[in-house]
Amino acid sequence: MLHGAGGNPDWMPYCEALAAHFRVIVPSHPGFGASDRPDWMEWVHDLVYFYRWLMEAQRLGWNREIQQT
Repeated sequence: MLHGAGGNPDWMPYCEALAAHFRVIVPSHPGFGASDRPDWMEWVHDLVYFYRWLMEAQRLGWNREIQQT
């Protein structure tokens, strides 16, 4: 589950409920929270590349999409 520009401070109860039935990964984007932003990461599409590489490295698939409404 990926957060927006405001972070994900209120999502944890929902993530915990989902985690009772699914594997839930709730990362903070590089440069948010206490993490440093890599110099090469300047645009939103750079985040897409980052998460694609992360998913490939962790052998994660595109199993489910859950969108906040």
